[in-house]
Amino acid sequence: MEGFDTEDDATAGWIKFCETLENTWRDARPKTWQPAARISDWTKALATRAALSGSGRSVRSIERRIMRYSGHTRRSLAFFSAFEQLHEISRNAAGQPLAEIAIDAGYSDQSHMGRAVRRATGFSPAELNKAIEAEEPFCASCSIG
Repeated sequence: MEGFDTEDDATAGWIKFCETLENTWRDARPKTWQPAARISDWTKALATRAALSGSGRSVRSIERRIMRYSGHTRRSLAFFSAFEQLHEISRNAAGQPLAEIAIDAGYSDQSHMGRAVRRATGFSPAELNKAIEAEEPFCASCSIG
């Protein structure tokens, strides 16, 4: 086909699709929606669905359904919800001491927070911050502390 550049047309089509989807989502989502609470909101909705479906109502039955629906235990989902909360608090607490961030995020102390960061990322908070500053793949808004 003469005058038809499929790569440019595909790129333009993709950009238009993304813009349309973003505008549709912005108009449809609730005004109280907060993007920082994604994992915790999803976890609560999943737990509610698990509690209200199926025949068993015991805690163990609900935990089995959560595992079947998500592939994760209730405990691991709670861990990632807490880590998500830590991330949000740390982004808004520039210059605040790590011990204060840990307490604000619900950890018992700075060491407890450090173990959680290492478990979730494989880095200590200090190593994570250095990697974020020095390496391109790390997001600048992701620092802890």
